[in-house]
Amino acid sequence: MPGPRPFGLLLALLCGLVGATPALADPLRPAAVEEASLIRLQDGRTLRLAGIEAPLLQHEEAAAAARRALADLLAGDALVLRPELPRRDRLGRLVAQAFRHSDGLWLQAFLVRQGLVRVDPFSATSSGLLELLSEEELARREGRGLWSHPAYRLRTASPQDLLPWIGSVQVLEGRIMSAGKGRRDLYLNFGGDWQSDTTARIRRQHVSRFEKAGLTAERLSGAKVRLRGWLQSWNGPFLDLSNPLQVEILEEAPATDASQ
Repeated sequence: MPGPRPFGLLLALLCGLVGATPALADPLRPAAVEEASLIRLQDGRTLRLAGIEAPLLQHEEAAAAARRALADLLAGDALVLRPELPRRDRLGRLVAQAFRHSDGLWLQAFLVRQGLVRVDPFSATSSGLLELLSEEELARREGRGLWSHPAYRLRTASPQDLLPWIGSVQVLEGRIMSAGKGRRDLYLNFGGDWQSDTTARIRRQHVSRFEKAGLTAERLSGAKVRLRGWLQSWNGPFLDLSNPLQVEILEEAPATDASQ
């Protein structure tokens, strides 16, 4: 297991990633780890670790392994939090990046790097996601934890690979055959048959965010990408994208000869 990173270095890195960040709060004592992303504090509040997705409780072994690892990390120690904005979720839970008080170990990064949890890119305000995605890439390459689990492994954009996993969050890779705007939204097509092939959609209200991140229709068409999101069935496997961090470009579209 990797050792803890220097606390000051972590904070400097995170501040560089997200600009001005909320100040660190005073140390807090954990009372119990409820799951790999939820910690009950001694003051009665519940902390949700920002930017990560714990294994589903129905996958008992994976969920228990992640919960035990977090409990072991916190045994006899306190937490230092850097709250996210907003500071609470809709259930009233604290939302924060969390660091072990004794040595500054960034809990989210450790759990992701060990393959115990996946990155959750759906919160537009969650900071540090770029580094978490880098940690996740290392865990995936090494087949750690969830990345060897049948329900969580990396998938292709093939409908045959995706259809058994409708109704779950999946990470997939494939080349976008075409990208274009319909009447309102931007569609990313992974095949030529819109009635059966895999498709991703960026709704009109989100298109400008993707374009500001450099994810234009022109750039995406022909690119090899990695997507993550809630997998639905609508004329084949279907993903709705709302955060640019749900899209990672792995290879740019092949260059074309403009003279032809």
